[in-house]
Amino acid sequence: MEGSLVNEIKHALEIPLPRRVRIYEAKYHISVHRKDTEGEELIIELAKLNSNRMQLQYQQELNIITRWWNGLELPSKLSFARDRVVECYFWIVGVYFEPSYSRGRIILAKVLAIVSILDDTYDVYGTLEECELFTKCMYSWDLAGAYGLPDNMKVILEKVLETCQSIDNELAQRRNFAWPTSKMQIVDLVRAYNNEVKWREQGYVSATVAEHLLVSARSGACHLLSCASFVGMGDVATEEAFDWVCSVPKIVQALCVVLRLSDDLRSYEVIFLLLN
Repeated sequence: MEGSLVNEIKHALEIPLPRRVRIYEAKYHISVHRKDTEGEELIIELAKLNSNRMQLQYQQELNIITRWWNGLELPSKLSFARDRVVECYFWIVGVYFEPSYSRGRIILAKVLAIVSILDDTYDVYGTLEECELFTKCMYSWDLAGAYGLPDNMKVILEKVLETCQSIDNELAQRRNFAWPTSKMQIVDLVRAYNNEVKWREQGYVSATVAEHLLVSARSGACHLLSCASFVGMGDVATEEAFDWVCSVPKIVQALCVVLRLSDDLRSYEVIFLLLN
């Protein structure tokens, strides 16, 4: 074989095409097809202009998200938390890359960054008693009961509620049906985190994979992110569509399971390598 087809085949064998996110590979495809597009130079130029324009928009959005993240001051106050805001945004560009979904990308990246902080709080910082109290505060959606929490967890609770309120205010005039349900999904997520803390502290190992997934499939946050991904999409995501995704239909359930098992397998491989 000759030409760009050879590179395409090698590319597909390295990582299967269904697992790739095309927007991340725009420059690669431009460089590959540039050599085999005699008489189609205009198409290549348009592709390059589009790629550069989108990259500029992504930089502007990331600037907004980074200013928000730095304003929370969480990285400087929480030594245990991962600073993953750029990584979170990179993931979200893979969810929807089109220019019209700028608001959706910004909101979903914020939600994912908050999920990361909550995950670290339950996973590596809070004691069982502290996590129980934190979960109760999230359930009541109120800072009033946080007096028994350590200062770090009070800061997290305050910033999570503050961020959710800012999103609520932003959407109040447009999508007032969407965000309240997403907030309840956040509460559901921290409940799953708290159940995992209980299992950890008790040394409990679930008897079956099904029992394990009852909790762990929810703690992967796919149900929350699937729901929140519709929030900033404007009129494209109707109330009917939003209700559908928030009901956690079979396709979202399957996504939760795939993500959880993939994550567990990767963690197992890392631990296995460290122990051997």
